[in-house]
Amino acid sequence: MAHDPTVSVIVPMFNAARTIRGCVMSILACDYPCFEIIVVDDNSSDGSASIAAGLPCVLVRLGTQLGPGAARNEGARCAIGEILAFTDADCEVSRDWLRKLTNAFKQDDVGGVTGGYAGMLNKDLLAVFQFYDTSFRQRNMPQNINACIASNFACRKVLFEEIGGFLPQYRGEDTQFGFALSERAKILWDRSNGVFHHFRKQVIPYFMNQISWAEAVVKIFLTDSSAIGKQCTWRNHEIITHLFLTILIWACLIEAAWYPALYGALFVFTFIYALVNINFIIFVAREECIFISLKIFPFLLVRNTAWLFGIAKAILAYVVQPRLTTGRKREATRSSS
Repeated sequence: MAHDPTVSVIVPMFNAARTIRGCVMSILACDYPCFEIIVVDDNSSDGSASIAAGLPCVLVRLGTQLGPGAARNEGARCAIGEILAFTDADCEVSRDWLRKLTNAFKQDDVGGVTGGYAGMLNKDLLAVFQFYDTSFRQRNMPQNINACIASNFACRKVLFEEIGGFLPQYRGEDTQFGFALSERAKILWDRSNGVFHHFRKQVIPYFMNQISWAEAVVKIFLTDSSAIGKQCTWRNHEIITHLFLTILIWACLIEAAWYPALYGALFVFTFIYALVNINFIIFVAREECIFISLKIFPFLLVRNTAWLFGIAKAILAYVVQPRLTTGRKREATRSSS
């Protein structure tokens, strides 16, 4: 693209009264000549739509809650831009965000560009962990990947329409859209163009979110065998070790109430787990300080425990339950014959 393409920035929103104004205003401050902002209200109940209605953006209201993927699709239907850019209502962007996104499309074979987070908009301890946990896992991403992060993503509208948009689901829709897009064109990973995010402040909502996230990721692997070979932003070659040690730590912690000798094993496994994560500890210490690094370290166990629950849910839902259902159908067929 020799010219500056028109961009439609689409922001799905559900109960984002606290953050939507900052999100829209940050986009408006972008140093890009031709763009529109489309906010899609996913049937919020907290006054988000009223706030967005007073902002210089196009507001699309959904009569029922459809989820972020479907909300983005609704925004894309009324978009006029050659390029569709996406961020979330709890994010804010830098002044050059749109310019960096559109620069990628000067290459004709590029269909999309995505990136991670540039920083935190709230800095409580759990938010610090979430930011550095994500940043650490994405630190060695290659230039070309097969997935996208919908909170920081842009693609050509013609390809978006060809694919059919995002799947109408609550988790994993951006990963699966990225798989489909990468079969048609390149997706670039731009580590220099992150967005700023309001991370979750409370442990329980974070824990439940990570369960849902892990379940969605495992579902993708279980239902799409080609996903194993894809280059995704959440890959971590150490994850199996992390989860195995988490199981051992919890097993020792629970059983030690009856067998106190297991406290020794618990100490050993915890020490090994710290060694496995020493690079993460050093990574955070360099960015913050060693005290912050050690304070957020226990959240790794919280995250891994949530992932274990999510993995178990996915296996039950997509492996065990279908086999049980198939077995019952076979038994019913034999009985009727």
